[in-house]
Parts: sequence; structure tokens; C-alpha cells
Amino acid sequence: MPLGRGDEAMEYQASVFRPLTEGVLRAAGLRPGMRVLDVGCGVGR
Repeated sequence: MPLGRGDEAMEYQASVFRPLTEGVLRAAGLRPGMRVLDVGCGVGR
């Protein structure tokens, strides 16, 4: 499925990238309740 817009596409993208994102955040030592500043990332919406 190509990357796209809309709820279905966003849910698909989230399911694909969630394991990688969680792994990176855990490896960085982040835990629930901590905060992260996300600068210059995302789909530009």
C-alpha cells in the first residue's frame, strides 16, 4: 500500500512504523511520562 492521506492510510502507516518508533525511543532511555520535542519531523500537515 503506498503512503497516502486519510484515516485508513494513517492507521496503516502507524501500524508499520510503531515498532521501529517504540524501539528507538526505548533505546534512547525514554519512559512513559517523559517528554520529547519533535522538530522537523512528520508529513508536513
